[in-house]
Amino acid sequence: PSPRAAPLHAAMSATPSEQQRLNGGSSRPRLETSALLSSPIYLHGILLLAGSMVLCVFAILKAGGESHKYAGVVLGTAAYFLLYYGFLFLQSGTKFACQAADKKDGVKFDREDPFDKRLRGVNRTVGNMMEQMGPFLASVWIHALVASPSVATYCCVVYVVTRALYPVVFGAVPLVFISTLPNYVVIGYLFVTACMAVW
Repeated sequence: PSPRAAPLHAAMSATPSEQQRLNGGSSRPRLETSALLSSPIYLHGILLLAGSMVLCVFAILKAGGESHKYAGVVLGTAAYFLLYYGFLFLQSGTKFACQAADKKDGVKFDREDPFDKRLRGVNRTVGNMMEQMGPFLASVWIHALVASPSVATYCCVVYVVTRALYPVVFGAVPLVFISTLPNYVVIGYLFVTACMAVW
């Protein structure tokens, strides 16, 4: 077929599983919560997220402490990475659950399929966190070193807690801004105030 007709030809000659991809995965049923919770990897991700929130509490308690002025920032950073690995485990657990569901239905599973709506949320959760990782970590530690470790700790906790909401509010506009806007504000505030401290 001609280049212009190629997409139409591909759609007409596609197998049922390829048709699902061309239709944006619309024919694939949503995963049941029980299917996700039956995945040990997914459960480990939930535990890591819970651990991240616990570390946030300890970070606040240690902020401005006399034992070590950077204790709060260190704990806040640890909470951030627990959250990061928690998201990775949720992503992997979701993919394994999708693979099991597709195998049961006789459909070939493609873990890298960008059209699979069941994976879009967890993929964007991990992707968005990685996109902001460099600016966030740099802003927290630059501010802690040149301005205030305590303020850096509190901002770090705000960032981690609001970032944890991302998979819950993803795809729901304007609710998703509950997670993303505070993240941008925290990064901007930390950088600006750090620059003002050394100006």
